[in-house]
Amino acid sequence: MENLLRSLATNARGSVMSLEWSHALSAAARSLAEAPTFLALASRADVTSFAGGVPDVSAFPYDAILTAIETIWKEPDVRARSFQYAPSGGYEPLRRYIAEKLNAEGIASNVERILITSGAQQALDLIARLLINPGDSIAITAPTFFAAIDTFSVYRPRMSEIPFSENGVDLDVAKAVLANRPKFLYLIPEFQNPTGLCISEHDRREILRLCVEFDVPIIEDSAYRDLRFFGVDIPSIAQLACEAGFGNHVIQVNTFSKTIAPGFRVGWLSAAPSLVAKLAALKLACDVHTSAFNQMVATHIAETVLSSHIATIRKLYREKRDAMLDALERYMPGGCTWTRPDGGLFVWVTFPRQIDASLLFETSMKGPKVAFVPGNLFYPDRAVHHKCRLSFATARPDVIFEGIERLGRLLHQSTAGQACNAVPTRRVYQ
Repeated sequence: MENLLRSLATNARGSVMSLEWSHALSAAARSLAEAPTFLALASRADVTSFAGGVPDVSAFPYDAILTAIETIWKEPDVRARSFQYAPSGGYEPLRRYIAEKLNAEGIASNVERILITSGAQQALDLIARLLINPGDSIAITAPTFFAAIDTFSVYRPRMSEIPFSENGVDLDVAKAVLANRPKFLYLIPEFQNPTGLCISEHDRREILRLCVEFDVPIIEDSAYRDLRFFGVDIPSIAQLACEAGFGNHVIQVNTFSKTIAPGFRVGWLSAAPSLVAKLAALKLACDVHTSAFNQMVATHIAETVLSSHIATIRKLYREKRDAMLDALERYMPGGCTWTRPDGGLFVWVTFPRQIDASLLFETSMKGPKVAFVPGNLFYPDRAVHHKCRLSFATARPDVIFEGIERLGRLLHQSTAGQACNAVPTRRVYQ
């Protein structure tokens, strides 16, 4: 037998090492796209990147993190529990903190309504895994977060788009889509990724009314809610639902990734207790639980300095947002428009229709080396080509000006246009 194996290894050395796995992939896996090449290109040292939807590393509360770790380390019992297996539902003091936070926001909550997840991304995956059968219909506002599209796509639904723009949600399309009773509607009401826009209170109330009428659950992604620079908070859809007596109609998803640090992978969802129990069972089968140590660190920060830290990072991101808007007004050619967000991390740019943002990105990588995310990625059918997302989160204001100037020169070469100003977006807090 040993000689036979040695002979096979000698005669088929290449084929053994080059085994193809494609025949073994599931149907869902075959539909997965590889990570977009722009992500790798945008991270190169010689590129000015407005592509990554990530927070600024200078915004992380390093001192508070160290204090939290030291506090955990001082108590042997707490230290031991931080490295032990933990309940799939999450660290109870953190669940209690989040429930109290939601109650203060007008969202009826308790520990049984909270599930701690490994970031908001896992929350979306667990929800999709629980609710979607292949071929089911789901609804999304479009454009929307491309990682949410990719997550839902794994479970092979049919996606119906409800247009969302500076003019608000297209409520006529929303009614037609929701009348077909999709499994759920996914949306990002605050400082949406990619547009940076908010859904107005009027549109939130209409969406809730339609979803209740047609019995469609709502997945409300609130990842950017704490990053408001101007105006007053708009009631969340979860709050409006509670006020109307339909609190169980909404699953709200959130995360500490934008306010503490994404590397901790601590997020949560809030939903009906019966649904949370099912999702916790799925999480047990998936990764057992979110890191207990990270949950303890997040709890300590949340209970001590998080409010003041959020005020600090709002100021930081507002300065970056102002720099980007000033640079766009100064350097963009005629025919370009863009949103003017009151918070969040993103600006959504619309080019003249003859400009293909994916081709523009390729050209930019050969010349001015300014990275952005082509807009087609934010639509399930990838059919919109003349838009892009710019993130102002990570670059310094002077780098923002320099990068937008180079991008503007490239666009001038493509459009031969004149200088233009942004089309002001509706300020939805009014």
